[in-house]
Amino acid sequence: DIYKVVKQGTYGMGRTSISYGAVIAAANGAITPAEYKVYLLLHWYLEIGQSKNIYPSTFTLAEKLGKNQSTIQNHITSLKKKDFIKIDKTKQGYNIYYLQV
Repeated sequence: DIYKVVKQGTYGMGRTSISYGAVIAAANGAITPAEYKVYLLLHWYLEIGQSKNIYPSTFTLAEKLGKNQSTIQNHITSLKKKDFIKIDKTKQGYNIYYLQV
């Protein structure tokens, strides 16, 4: 298969490096385009953060992607089932996301 990368704007968010495995998974349909967007946003939070822990709320993710919170929760659950992310719950009740791919 041949894939072509189309250059587009960064929407004022800068650039984020992404793993080759995630790109191929999205191109081959292993994850949906919507799941890929959630994964990319989580990766972006990792890039701008000061630690390996990322813990944006599903409300924040939904707001950034222009989707509703339940849709984002479904995408996160799917990414977890597909082993793209790992989720740890804290005692305070929020999720910490770890990127696996």
